[in-house]
Amino acid sequence: MLALGLRARRIFTRISPDGAKSEIDFSSLRQILAMRAKCFARG
Repeated sequence: MLALGLRARRIFTRISPDGAKSEIDFSSLRQILAMRAKCFARG
């Protein structure tokens, strides 16, 4: 799980290197990852 988060962060920082914007987007990205994790745990 930690590795997945680090990978997502690495990809995300590559897409959007600017600080303030990436901070907002990353919070929504974390929500998406959390939803995927829940779905994966169920399935």
